[in-house]
Amino acid sequence: MTVKGYGSSGQSAQPTNVQVIAPATLNAGYTFDAVYEGNTFTVTVPDGGVVKGQRFIVPFIPQAEATIMEASLLPLNSPNTRGNGTAADSIPTGV
Repeated sequence: MTVKGYGSSGQSAQPTNVQVIAPATLNAGYTFDAVYEGNTFTVTVPDGGVVKGQRFIVPFIPQAEATIMEASLLPLNSPNTRGNGTAADSIPTGV
């Protein structure tokens, strides 16, 4: 699948018009995946359909980048555990 960008190339979530080449003859409303700047996105075939090899313009909306956050784990020998610091020691028991 060949995709060529048109418009701004910023990193914002604003749509960018991209040119897509139809991978097959498809009816209107059919969807397929295309790749633009390393991002896979879904293309919906426009009204009237397309024929294999036809170029057409579709909007590409970049997805927000995921943020990886590190979280601290509570050590087994913390004040919230009893006994010898095993995982079973942190399970409350009935009275």
